[in-house]
This record gives sequence, structure tokens and C-alpha cells, in this order.
Amino acid sequence: MKNSSLKVVAAFIAFALLLGISSALFKGVRVDLTEQQVYSLSEGTENILANLEQPVSLTLYYSDKASEDLTALRAYAKRV
Repeated sequence: MKNSSLKVVAAFIAFALLLGISSALFKGVRVDLTEQQVYSLSEGTENILANLEQPVSLTLYYSDKASEDLTALRAYAKRV
């Protein structure tokens, strides 16, 4: 009984260490695993972005009242 509890605790600690190390090593790395690469930039877009000479600023405008039922949009607006 004591031996199995020790194994569970050791496995939990190993898992936590693995998560910490992987998050430090792969910080900022993202992989688009969607079937049609929905969240990836096309090659043409990457070429355009690579050739920009100045930073680009974007402004998000949205209506609090119009987005009352659009929780995803409201969460996005708060995030950006």
C-alpha cells in the first residue's frame, strides 16, 4: 500500500516537472492541428509580413450593446 502511494506521488511530481520544463522550452510555440490549418497563415501572408518595413497597429471597435449575446466576441475584445 505504501509503495503504490509512493509511486503515485512520484508519477505526479515527474509529470509536473515535465510540464514545467516543456513550457519553458517551448514558450511561444504553437501548432495548428486543425484539419484545414484554419489557424495558420498562408505562405503569401507570411511573405507580406516579412517584407513590412514598419510595425502595423490594429484597432478593434465593437459595440457593448450589440455584442451582449456574443460571449466569444466579448472575451476576445477583453483579451486584445
